[in-house]
Order: sequence, then structure tokens, then C-alpha cells
Amino acid sequence: MKPAAIALLLAALVGACGTAKLDTDRAEPAIRAGITRQTGVKIDSVHCPDDVEVQRGGRFRCEAVAADGQRAAVEVTQRDDEGNISWRLAKPR
Repeated sequence: MKPAAIALLLAALVGACGTAKLDTDRAEPAIRAGITRQTGVKIDSVHCPDDVEVQRGGRFRCEAVAADGQRAAVEVTQRDDEGNISWRLAKPR
């Protein structure tokens, strides 16, 4: 499957320590819709970590849960330091 790219401008939140954090709550619905659109599989939820620092090239993983309970890893890459991301389903190990 080709990598899916989403150009989302996600608001960066400033944490207590002054480090900008990515608003992953805004990415989750877009990733969920993108997986369903690409695969035809209904995705019930996508969960991403809350403590992702904003950093160009930074990577993190989210977990997608399908309506039938199956789970899949989603690899997310920050395209810049403005909150734009791209994602793709990770290959099963």
C-alpha cells in the first residue's frame, strides 16, 4: 500500500516545560478517515501519544482499532515544525 500523506496543520501546544507539543488529538480523526478511505475497513478509533514534541522529521506511532477489533500500527512523520504530518500503515511484523 502506498504511504498516505495528510497535510494537516495541527496546532502546537506549549507544555509546562516550554516545549511545543503536537496536538495529536486533531490528527487521530483524519488518520481514522484516511485508513477507512484507503482500505474500506471501518476504523473505530486511532490513538496517538499525547506527549509528542514538535520537530521536523520527528516520528511516532499511533494505533488504529478496526470495528472487528483488529489493531494496526500507524507510522507518523512530522513533515515540518508547523504540525504538518504524513502517515502510513506499518507493515505487520
